[in-house]
Amino acid sequence: MSATRLALAALALLLSAGCAAPIETGFDHDDEQDFSGYTTYQWQQPAESVLTKHGKPVSNDLLDARVKSAVNAELGAKGMKEGEEPQFFVIYYAAIDHQIDVTVIDDYYGEPWHSRSGTYIRQYDRGTLLVDVVDAERNKIVWRGIARGEVDLLANAKEKTERINEAVRRIFRKFPPPQQ
Repeated sequence: MSATRLALAALALLLSAGCAAPIETGFDHDDEQDFSGYTTYQWQQPAESVLTKHGKPVSNDLLDARVKSAVNAELGAKGMKEGEEPQFFVIYYAAIDHQIDVTVIDDYYGEPWHSRSGTYIRQYDRGTLLVDVVDAERNKIVWRGIARGEVDLLANAKEKTERINEAVRRIFRKFPPPQQ
């Protein structure tokens, strides 16, 4: 698969509208971290090998612009802004991997002519978007959000943007986490 095709697949990863496959999301955070002082952030470049367990890392200018725009909008809605002297850094990673779902159906209703059986195989690409928040003072990851979804290679630019926006909105719905 070419780099361009992988890049398009990653864009589509979380990107198709309407009846798109669900986006799975989750997050983790440092229970000891006080997030109340976080008002300013900066973007950092990702480390190279973080997503190898989630698939082949993907990066391109279109994906970068869409993810950063969505994250900036979510953080902005929470009163945070990109700027100098940040309290935290934001880093994202995108990856794609090939999935195979196998379903075996063996329904027997008493009579052979009433039974249904078969093995169904579905192949698809799944994309992963992972966003880290790193405390600037301690240089330590204090929050991580993740979204995974099926890739739609045929999605148009608008659908891709909407899908990324939705994934980022879901990732950040519990950021900052409630204080214990």
